[in-house]
Amino acid sequence: LANRYKEFSAKSILSTKKEKYLIKPRSNESPQHFFLTYDIADYIKKFTDKLQIFETKKPDIVFKINDIEYAIEIETGKMLTHNKKQLLEKIKLLQKDFGDNWFFVVTNRKDFKKYNELGKTLTKLTLINQLDKILKKQ
Repeated sequence: LANRYKEFSAKSILSTKKEKYLIKPRSNESPQHFFLTYDIADYIKKFTDKLQIFETKKPDIVFKINDIEYAIEIETGKMLTHNKKQLLEKIKLLQKDFGDNWFFVVTNRKDFKKYNELGKTLTKLTLINQLDKILKKQ
């Protein structure tokens, strides 16, 4: 904790039980966003090592499987509320770079409907099914 780690309680995408974690979010990132990004990345790494995590204008997670590149954008709802113009620009880039092979994952399912109007959106509950369809196609 003295080294800027934070105690954070969350459910992994593979769990129904909340657990405590020590995390160190990157510069401008909420604990929820950080945790979900790395939780999803850890799951995807079981199927491919072609995975990148980004912090800036690029998608949060980009991975490649069967020569197809996919992007995941983790959303806490803040971008839609405080900077919709920037979010719409990001969506244009996602569509240009990934076609239909990208989607949002919302940290709060109350935001599902709003984001789903902008692009394919998943919650933590629907994420594993979608990832398994992509990752287990062999």
